[in-house]
Amino acid sequence: MKNWWRGLAFAIVVTVLIGAAVAVLLANALPDALGQAVISIDGDRVTFSELHGHPLVGFAVGTAVALVALVLVPIVVCVPLLAVALALAVAVLALAGTAALVLSPLLILGWIVWRLARPARPAT
Repeated sequence: MKNWWRGLAFAIVVTVLIGAAVAVLLANALPDALGQAVISIDGDRVTFSELHGHPLVGFAVGTAVALVALVLVPIVVCVPLLAVALALAVAVLALAGTAALVLSPLLILGWIVWRLARPARPAT
């Protein structure tokens, strides 16, 4: 089991590194290919074609962003799902408690009728 997780982690890291390398190579080989991609921050527009830098910096940033995303995305998805599951469990427990409280007189009445209707035990 330990080797399987290690292999999966290795495969994920290799995939991220290859993806970052391909993205950097494409961005440097065809600088106008990303000319239509725009980031807007507080009204300032930055296009990818305006960004210039060393390819290794782009590779490092791309790798770091991808690895952070690989860690954060499962957490961001699983935590709300766990919260919903916990809320549903609490609701089911509350419903079961309410049903037990409402139906308890009927259960007691049924137990009394059963005790009276069953045949008597033979004396030993």
